[in-house]
Amino acid sequence: MLLKFMQFYNIKVQNFMRYKAEEIQHANETKQNFLKLDVGDNVESRKELHVHKYSVSEKELSSLKIPPPDCSRTDDFWLTDYVIMAFISIVSKEARKNGHSIIPIDSIITYQLINENSLTNGLHNGLIKNKVDIFKFWLLPVLMDNNHWVLFFIDHVKKVVVFINSNSQWRGNKNCLRLSRFKKHHVIEKILEFADIYGLDSKNKSSMTWKVYAPPDIIQQNDGYNCGVHVCLWAYVICHTAPIMFSNGDMTAARHAIKRTLIENHNTDCDDLKSFFDEEEVVEKDQEKLKIVQQNKYRNDEAVQIFITRPQGWDTTIAYLGKVLLM
Repeated sequence: MLLKFMQFYNIKVQNFMRYKAEEIQHANETKQNFLKLDVGDNVESRKELHVHKYSVSEKELSSLKIPPPDCSRTDDFWLTDYVIMAFISIVSKEARKNGHSIIPIDSIITYQLINENSLTNGLHNGLIKNKVDIFKFWLLPVLMDNNHWVLFFIDHVKKVVVFINSNSQWRGNKNCLRLSRFKKHHVIEKILEFADIYGLDSKNKSSMTWKVYAPPDIIQQNDGYNCGVHVCLWAYVICHTAPIMFSNGDMTAARHAIKRTLIENHNTDCDDLKSFFDEEEVVEKDQEKLKIVQQNKYRNDEAVQIFITRPQGWDTTIAYLGKVLLM
């Protein structure tokens, strides 16, 4: 009986890991709809956009302009934190409307953790009031050394972290993860500490240990300015539960699509979430969370195991992330 059950279970899992023809067609249609070139408005004509909890200034909007072929000032075309957070806030809200338990964690929080090894009272209060500990999945955009965007996807149920990095100079080759810059700031360790303290399992500690995956098949950018666009596209794939195959040839259309998405959501609010910035006094019972942020539980190299592969059983990372919210 047990053998029959295991055989049946394995068949079900294998079928889930394969995409049906209609699912692939849906993914292609989703991509085509998103990458429509008709922006519908000229970004330069906008002084400021108010999207959910974020005010995207005219200067920040200009980072979405299309870089010229001979681009030398790459920093003019790096997406800013408010552009990225506003976009991810929009797509994650759509995912929550579809019943998925996912929330974006503001990039200022990861910046504080990595650079200050602490959180302000305001950020702490924002995390508590947004009840981040009830969500199964987190999206964490991280700006490394102020010049490269990466994305961490956290699955609190399976205790899995997927490190999404579009720049091979930071990632290393497929057999060797170059973590020197990340180790310098203890980035992964701090993110795991943060997930333990504020995450889904913070009240009822699990004996499961975190598994960190750094997949070698992440699409690699071929320029010095589209890392933020890659972060937005991966967030879009995850939140739309579709294995959308993006390439470097899609970056111009993607910039138009991000512009259009922000413009279409101008003066809208994310009514199911509060701002992550709240300067009220920290509630007494939550003081302990702030104190243990600095305990450095994972600083021992043996405490974190990083797999230079995609989660087990999946042919590609995009296939995994296109279905992860459904599992």
